[in-house]
Amino acid sequence: MSRARWWRRRDETPVVELQRYRPVRTGLVVFVVGLLLLYFGFTFCPDVCPTDLQSIGLAIDQLGKSGEGVQPLFVTLDPDRDTPQHLANYVPFFHPRLIGLTGDASSIRQAARAYKVYYAKVPTSENDYTVDHSGYIYLMDRAGQYLGFFPPGTPPDRMADVIRPLLK
Repeated sequence: MSRARWWRRRDETPVVELQRYRPVRTGLVVFVVGLLLLYFGFTFCPDVCPTDLQSIGLAIDQLGKSGEGVQPLFVTLDPDRDTPQHLANYVPFFHPRLIGLTGDASSIRQAARAYKVYYAKVPTSENDYTVDHSGYIYLMDRAGQYLGFFPPGTPPDRMADVIRPLLK
């Protein structure tokens, strides 16, 4: 299928403990009550992250009422700057149901490794840095099983076209 990359299902969906922007510890499987769109990035990203997060929000909106069966999650790769409060202020810009997750560096590394997410902190000046990272949007089914991914820059209408039949 040209609209998303589909891989064989995994036997187990990884469980990692991350912190929601409210101080509650949680694992990703807690959110799998419908389909799950999972994105790894960081709030200081100048281009790819906000573009993909906006596409996720627009795709959910294009699904209309059935979009309520999709839970979007944003996992930060920059826990030093993306505090729970910062995430609480950031994620609502993209969709009211988008949930931001953070944790300590070890938890973030574990979550990224579980989903084969590349990321690296890269200095840009003496006192600043950026985070290079892969930019896939992961799609999981109601049972928490991996279905596939959308490549960076996937338009919202393509995401909605792929997700719509899975909600029936």
